[in-house]
Amino acid sequence: MKGLLVKDFRLLTVNREFIILTLILGVGMLIFASGRQLFPLMFVMFVAAIVGAGTINDDEADNGNAFLFTMPFSVREYVAEKYLFCFMLSFGAMVIMAVGAAAAVLLGKGDRVSGLGITYVLSLVAAVLMQAWTIPVNLRFGGRKSNIANAVIFFVVFAAITLILNLFTPGIGPVFETVSAMGLKVIAAAGFVAAALIYAASIAVSLRIMAKKEF
Repeated sequence: MKGLLVKDFRLLTVNREFIILTLILGVGMLIFASGRQLFPLMFVMFVAAIVGAGTINDDEADNGNAFLFTMPFSVREYVAEKYLFCFMLSFGAMVIMAVGAAAAVLLGKGDRVSGLGITYVLSLVAAVLMQAWTIPVNLRFGGRKSNIANAVIFFVVFAAITLILNLFTPGIGPVFETVSAMGLKVIAAAGFVAAALIYAASIAVSLRIMAKKEF
């Protein structure tokens, strides 16, 4: 699995300009978000999930899987590595955004980064859910079809979030306060338990998809 991870991290260099630009844009939005830190956090972490799952398409390019699967690893290890790789990317993006939040405090925007604990938990859970979608889709369709499907779900999710924030902002405050009162540990536990169950179901689907493929 270590070799697969090394391969995928090297594949990231193909999109390094896009990745760097996304991180800069995300940190900039976080610093000047005017109290709405959730959008830039989810934006960067969702992009990380999509870029990570995109390495599946790179593996399949030019019938690459026919060669790749001559290596000493199983289909199960391949699928597990993709989920681990995508999670590592999203977690790394979260850490970078945490540095951005610290920069916001140093720039005197501390009032705009209050409550980031819950925001980070929600963002990481959302990123995990995004991975649970993108990885099976890329394994199933590959190439352009998976890109179209992922792009559609990406913009639908953010359109829905934007719509909710714009239409129900007055009503979200009390809900957020109630959830906050539960405590970060309870929220984190509930969120990650739910995400873990969905992740497990996604892995099962991915394994079934890969079991039906022939190389």
